Amino acid sequence: MLRAIVPLLAGFMLISACRKEDNGKGGNTRQDTAYMLTSIHRNGVIMDSLVYDQQTLLLKTIISPAADGKSIYSRLEFIYNKDNKVQRIAHYNGEGQLYLADSLSWNSGGFAVYTAAPGVAFSDSTQYTLDTEGQPTQIGSKDTVTSQLYEARMLNYSLLQLNNGNTVRVQTNSYQGNAGGYTTSSLETVMTYDTGLNPFYRLYRNCPLLVDYWQPQLDYAFDAQNNPATAAVTQDTYNAATDTRNSVIDNTDFTYVYDSTSHYPLEQRYALKVTNENGPHTEQYVIQFNYATIVQHK
Repeated sequence: MLRAIVPLLAGFMLISACRKEDNGKGGNTRQDTAYMLTSIHRNGVIMDSLVYDQQTLLLKTIISPAADGKSIYSRLEFIYNKDNKVQRIAHYNGEGQLYLADSLSWNSGGFAVYTAAPGVAFSDSTQYTLDTEGQPTQIGSKDTVTSQLYEARMLNYSLLQLNNGNTVRVQTNSYQGNAGGYTTSSLETVMTYDTGLNPFYRLYRNCPLLVDYWQPQLDYAFDAQNNPATAAVTQDTYNAATDTRNSVIDNTDFTYVYDSTSHYPLEQRYALKVTNENGPHTEQYVIQFNYATIVQHK
């Protein structure tokens, strides 16, 4: 089973995080940047391992295992500029082949992401608009076609509402059209939060593009200082070719076990309504977070 290893740092001591549990809300919201998230498990199966640069402690690599928990499914590698903002994200498959690259160009209003695949005459660009605190308020453009592939025209954008460093509402609208017709989709997510600290927020501050990773549950919390307590999702779709509309409403509640020292979550629990070969039913999920603690000697 793959696990991320944080190297021993000069002037630092690497020790295992104490698992002091606190079943209440987050309590004290003091930020403890010494706790480094190293791996994530879901229902006992590893999802991702995180590796850090030994000099800067910036996130360097995310390794996702295959379903067997032994081989590698994908690997993300992060490259930063001189201001410690992510400049490039390289996507590799299990065989180590590069299949996608995100290049970030920072500007006064935020940054633009240019996505390209090796050997493919197709690229995609998306503008992220940031507020003065460095958090996205808009992703994409309301009037710009972002992709053209296989004669399809697509338009996607999201509007984000923030409150006290937490994203409380996300409205995403999309359009996809071709010679056969078009479809539209509107997705709104409304969130509430508890007072526990979000372990992803420190990573996100140097790489706001991470808001697009880890679907579905962890995506709710990436660009927030705290952890989500509830997420209410409403989705409406329309297919012009068949003149049909569909609406889905879903509500998710999250509970946590917190470390009483760092106030980071050790465990997250939630349930999702799913439909698969077993028909419609509810599945229970338990997410476990593992940390390493870096203590600076004075």
